[in-house]
Amino acid sequence: MSFEYSPLREGDAVRVGSNALQVLHTPGHTAESVCYLLDERTLFTGDTLFLAAVGRPDLEATTEQSRRRAHMLHASLQRLVALPQETVVLGAYERAGGV
Repeated sequence: MSFEYSPLREGDAVRVGSNALQVLHTPGHTAESVCYLLDERTLFTGDTLFLAAVGRPDLEATTEQSRRRAHMLHASLQRLVALPQETVVLGAYERAGGV
C-alpha cells in the first residue's frame, strides 16, 4: 500500500486541536529520529530515550557508523537535557529483554 505524505522536519509543528506538537530532530539511534514537544511542556522521546536507556546507535551499523551515531546521540541528549526542568519527559517503551 502506498500513500502521499509530507515528512516532518526540525521545527515543524503539527496542530492537534488547540495543542501543538513541535518536531525536534534527535539523530543518533537512527539518522531520522525525532522527539515531539507538546505545547513546550511535555516531551515524547520516541526511540531516542527509553525509561532506563537510550536508543542504541550500533544496530545494523559498522564500527565507524556506530561511532558517528554515538556522537550524534550525545548531542541530541544534550539538547534534551537543556529543555526547561519543568518539562515532563515521557520515555519510550522498554522491550522485553532490554533495549
